[in-house]
Amino acid sequence: MNKEQYPKTESMLFSVKDGVLKWLNSVSFKDSGTLPCRWKYSSAMARPYGLIPTAQAVIIIGMLDELKNISNKQKNLIINYLQSEQDIDDGFFKDSLITKNDIVRNNIHSDKDIWGQMVGASVQALSLLNAKPKYPLPKSFYIDTDNCNEIKENLKTWNWANPWHNGERFSRTLQALQLSGNQKAINDAFDFYEQEVLDNVTGMPMNLGCSHLLVAAAGLFKILIAYKHFSRLYPAAEKAIDFILKLQNDNGEFANDMCLNWDCIWVLRELDHMFAKQYRHDSIVESSIKLSGFLLKKYRKKDGGFSFFREFSAGDHHSVNIGERKAISDTMGTSMILRCLFYSDEFLKSIDETIQSRIKFSHSINN
Repeated sequence: MNKEQYPKTESMLFSVKDGVLKWLNSVSFKDSGTLPCRWKYSSAMARPYGLIPTAQAVIIIGMLDELKNISNKQKNLIINYLQSEQDIDDGFFKDSLITKNDIVRNNIHSDKDIWGQMVGASVQALSLLNAKPKYPLPKSFYIDTDNCNEIKENLKTWNWANPWHNGERFSRTLQALQLSGNQKAINDAFDFYEQEVLDNVTGMPMNLGCSHLLVAAAGLFKILIAYKHFSRLYPAAEKAIDFILKLQNDNGEFANDMCLNWDCIWVLRELDHMFAKQYRHDSIVESSIKLSGFLLKKYRKKDGGFSFFREFSAGDHHSVNIGERKAISDTMGTSMILRCLFYSDEFLKSIDETIQSRIKFSHSINN
């Protein structure tokens, strides 16, 4: 493997650092001159700040290795804001500025789906800030975790034609089951997926009605979160790698939105880790580099950040209205693309390490 075939840059991620930080500052909420501790999704967002974009801002700052330069005062302000949005009664994080008028009712996301996203983003941001939720996390999302002896029967009632939607519910349910200590239900849930949903020919969650290839890939992203969380090897992983590699377009994209682009490359990276780089590793590296190069060329906006769609920012997220779609950056697109650039940097570094180890080995043989 020769690094010369790849972009000659020390770091794709840090090549965009200054522009991204400048843009991020432009969508921070300046409250009477205090340090920024809350952020918008984009400059088009009507609300002054939001819970998920604030969490995504923390993730962006962390990705750019700038959390170490934030003062303790500012960190505490961010932590206090995130913790203040957790409901003491049920443990869910809920954005207090979102009203009924902000919810895009499309029969896709329930309130618990929306809150579940807020839980995931907030917990991740707090962890980066070396903090925790103020109250216990919810032990029940979509199944009563204290009374779920028949979890397989319950999971059968879900509409698995959309494994992206139910994959997220699946992973959150299993993490809630872990909090309740119900290991048998966790094992039964994995058995259900592997026996009923997983298509062993493709390695994808397509056995119960899913026919859309990209939705299947996005579904595997959601489901693989559970496998990673519980340190379980994913069955039919080679088939899944082959399947997703075939989805990539010649220009490097998987689709014209960052959910699917990031989902696909994240799955390839995680499966590559599971296989210790022993199955189609070179193809996965090439896929990552190709995607990142395209994202740098086509998704970056004049304001310095990146957009969720190739041409414009997201108009809603998880059934919550953001604002008008414009040719501007948003925290969703930026945070996802920075992750993709990080993966490419990681792969390029591994190439260097491989070459160096070969040189050392050759040197030891010759001497």
